[in-house]
Amino acid sequence: MIKDRVIPEPELRAFLPGPSLSGEAQALLLQQKSTWELARIGYKSLESVRTNTFDFDGEPIRVQFNPGRMKSTAARVDDRSIRERPCFLCNENLPPEQKGILYREDFMLLVNPYPICPEHFTIAGIDHKPQRIHDGIETLLDLAHDLASEFAAMYNGPRCGASAPDHRHFQAGTRSFLPVVDGFSNVRERFGRLLVDTGEVRVYGLDRHLPPFIALESSSLAVMIRSFDTLYRTSQGVSGSNEEPMMNLVSWYDDGIWTLVVFPRSKHRPARFYEEGDRRLLVSPAAIDLCGVVTLPAEKDFERMQKADVEAILDEVTLTPEMFRDLTGALAEAFGSE
Repeated sequence: MIKDRVIPEPELRAFLPGPSLSGEAQALLLQQKSTWELARIGYKSLESVRTNTFDFDGEPIRVQFNPGRMKSTAARVDDRSIRERPCFLCNENLPPEQKGILYREDFMLLVNPYPICPEHFTIAGIDHKPQRIHDGIETLLDLAHDLASEFAAMYNGPRCGASAPDHRHFQAGTRSFLPVVDGFSNVRERFGRLLVDTGEVRVYGLDRHLPPFIALESSSLAVMIRSFDTLYRTSQGVSGSNEEPMMNLVSWYDDGIWTLVVFPRSKHRPARFYEEGDRRLLVSPAAIDLCGVVTLPAEKDFERMQKADVEAILDEVTLTPEMFRDLTGALAEAFGSE
């Protein structure tokens, strides 16, 4: 039962650094590392992670060798594989040692035992529902607000890096660890092109950034939700599909302002993921990768990864310059007609 999964408040309070969701999350991480061997091993392994940093026009992209991410990176996410395996985010399938924090009655905040960030959480829906963002954007923005300055909230689309496309969930990770988030003001200043300024929301297109993305900023939750809906519908119109647009989202909240970064996608995985022999490269970009931390679970891939490989992979899975211009042009027009 869900109530058995929720960590008792007195136990959490023993670790609690502060009376906020971010403080409770940090306390949960400490508690889980002390009581759950898988979590303890996962976070201990971060001490031996190897990293190379490549410079792209003054902005860093780190490539990380992280063997603990093999299961997620190589996950089979085709319909048959999903149907034939038990859902690892459903309450009844979680390890007995895994405890969490009930979030707004519908979600459970859990420690991710296979971390990329120094503090890495999965926020899983209590009900087994498909991964969809159109009716979940408010939850993502609520998370960004409630996690405050410590963490960024993330969403991976069902065809964009989510290893559980059948179960709605978000992630949260250490903000300072993510180059795009940590250096956002500078990135926006250097690469941003103001597409829309209604007085309530500003929308930027960053087509010269690797990878390209769209950023929305507003002090109003309602305006952010409405603006994302415009972006969502515009993306569907440009692609000519009624399915969820391929995208990864990252959001955070500072000084009364929500920022929502949207990475539009063209494909799930690069062609080299499916190749054989020495040409194969186990990389499956999701939100953290697009924020500047490309994760490789195989050491041989890490050792041969060059700057040109990073650029080729990110270019392949995101929009071409022409596709990005079409989307941002349509988006400016859509806001202008509202």
